[in-house]
Amino acid sequence: MSILTVWAKGNKIQLVQLSDQESDGAASQQIEYFKTLDVYSDYECVSENYVGEFPDTDSSLWQWQDGVIISSQPPAPSIVSMRQARLALLQFGVLSMVDAAIAQGSEADKITW
Repeated sequence: MSILTVWAKGNKIQLVQLSDQESDGAASQQIEYFKTLDVYSDYECVSENYVGEFPDTDSSLWQWQDGVIISSQPPAPSIVSMRQARLALLQFGVLSMVDAAIAQGSEADKITW
């Protein structure tokens, strides 16, 4: 079974699966090799044999905290379009209720919405 290592650089996480081929060397040798690569030059191997869970989110949001991989929340948008708002309301099953409430409002409410 392959060994999964976790590399951290600030809030960024990289996962590296080590080879279980004898010709590639022991896990410690492979980790030392990865440390020599430019792509991992600023990373630190924080777990040499990770067996924990993985968040069900985009891996670009993963962070290393207290020996486990956690997921940060994506930043909230500063601007939301009407299309995005209506799609979110639809996703949560409340769009028809909002449309009904707006339909009962004043003309100004309808224009503003």
